[in-house]
Amino acid sequence: MLSSVLPMNRFILKLTFLQLLVKKLKLVSNLLTVVDFRKYISVEPEKRFGKPVLTGTRISVYDVLNWLANGMTEQEIISDFPELNSEMIKACLAYAANRENRLKLIG
Repeated sequence: MLSSVLPMNRFILKLTFLQLLVKKLKLVSNLLTVVDFRKYISVEPEKRFGKPVLTGTRISVYDVLNWLANGMTEQEIISDFPELNSEMIKACLAYAANRENRLKLIG
């Protein structure tokens, strides 16, 4: 009996994972349609060794994502870096979501 329950649990777990993935992809697609990150992010070889930066600044996408990951709010980032705005921060998230979406699984 236990052996018949395990495959069902795996199926439910996979189904739940797929449902969560679909929800995230819908959120990402909404974010990508709302914010066109290409208006705010550029890659210039002479700035930050060619890493993606917010246009007109030397602030990299990685910097913004790192600040958010470490608990800074959007308002705290803007307060510390007044040259940034809400759209720029959303553009960093959209850039990361787009890049993650384009990665291919290997193996």
